[in-house]
Amino acid sequence: MSKTYELVNPFADAIVESLRAVGYSLETAISDIIDNSISAGAKKIQLTFFWDVEHSYIRIEDNGRGMTREELVEAMRLGTRNPLQSRSERDLGRFGLGLKTASFSQCRRLTVKSKTCSTINNTRCWDLDFIQLERSWALLDETFNEQSEERLATTMNNEAGTIILWENMDKVLGEKINNKSHDNFLKKIERTEKHISMVFHRFLKGAHAINIFINGNKIVPWDPYMTDEMTTIEFPEQSYSDGKGIITIKPYLLPHHSKLTKKAYILGEGTKGWNEMQGFYIYRNQRLLVAGDWLGLFKKDESCKLARIIVDIPNNLDVAWDIDIKKASARPPDFIIDELALIGRRVREASTKVYYHRGTTVQKRLNQEVISTWKQVQQHGNISFRVNRDHPIVSSLFKNNTQVKKEVEALLSLIEETIPIDLISSHSISNHQQVRDEKIKLDEIRYVLSEVIVALKEGGLGDEAIRNQVSRMDPFNKYPEIIAMLI
Repeated sequence: MSKTYELVNPFADAIVESLRAVGYSLETAISDIIDNSISAGAKKIQLTFFWDVEHSYIRIEDNGRGMTREELVEAMRLGTRNPLQSRSERDLGRFGLGLKTASFSQCRRLTVKSKTCSTINNTRCWDLDFIQLERSWALLDETFNEQSEERLATTMNNEAGTIILWENMDKVLGEKINNKSHDNFLKKIERTEKHISMVFHRFLKGAHAINIFINGNKIVPWDPYMTDEMTTIEFPEQSYSDGKGIITIKPYLLPHHSKLTKKAYILGEGTKGWNEMQGFYIYRNQRLLVAGDWLGLFKKDESCKLARIIVDIPNNLDVAWDIDIKKASARPPDFIIDELALIGRRVREASTKVYYHRGTTVQKRLNQEVISTWKQVQQHGNISFRVNRDHPIVSSLFKNNTQVKKEVEALLSLIEETIPIDLISSHSISNHQQVRDEKIKLDEIRYVLSEVIVALKEGGLGDEAIRNQVSRMDPFNKYPEIIAMLI
């Protein structure tokens, strides 16, 4: 239909001042900038907090791929990307607002200097006072003054990279600078370091780890799940799909305080304390969004403070999870609510048991993956379930006799292709678990486990090796007393 209309452009000065009230803290704002550096392939990020009273500044430099002049101008545009557009699976952005809103929330002057391996340095600057004066989207194509130029001098000598400079930091420093301002500035540096250590802990370790520094000090990752502690309980990972993306959930039960050293206990409380850090930890592309929240499903309780549950989501589920601009909140979609509630309830019950019984073993041996009977396989967007060919029982059958291997493989394939998934799905998870628990009797467990032990012995394993194997097998890992009796 043909419609008549008129353009009603927003006033630039009013918009930028409004964007300053989005709700960033200093640490969440800087984390948003780091997201951009990681998305640009940076392996080293240097944060500099420089105290100079009202002339104090913060700069963030990375060795990512950098930007051409055109890319830099586009990056400085507000709303440069539609949040509904598809993006790389590794992209940590969404709205095309992060650089600007995060920066404006803390300072009145944002300057960005960037270069690629094949281009020279390019600089652009948003100065909110200049925007107020011009009442337009007046993007400066140079630094505001010589002092800003000096502060943008690179310290990393890279072929490519980006430097972000925050000046006139009214929100960071406060309206009035007094004799407490410097101490407050130092405290904000400490909070920022702890926040980065938590939010990017997965990026800060491993073979492909990135390095982030604050004033020359390397940030050490904080592990919310205390996986190095011998008495941490790690539950099996579970996966769910709505057809658009895979959500994985992995619960952890942290040790009772009586099992921890004083240093470990203090480290484990994180940024908000043990009680506040319980609950779900939602990650998007390995980046932590929500740290310790029951998502409205339960209330925080002292006895449940040992429960922490990883929830990993891909970035193509941003809309479904209602991810906000600050990437600091998320709400689960309806299709996963029941599963989250079921898992949360079980882990809370386990936490309560450990809390009141000073570290009683709950379910499985620590720091060992459960050997599952089934594997979930995703291929061409379809999910199927296959018997785990690496299961000790299956592998022992395969290696002993070629003819047996063919027959067993044929039987397993028949089972896999005829799983009554529709019939199973017609029951709720809770009902299915209840039926399953009722059917598996202790005498059946003893019988099957004894046969497994015999098979492993015939395969040449000793008692201790067999004990280690069956203690990791589902469902035998739930019955340590039967394992001890039979072995």
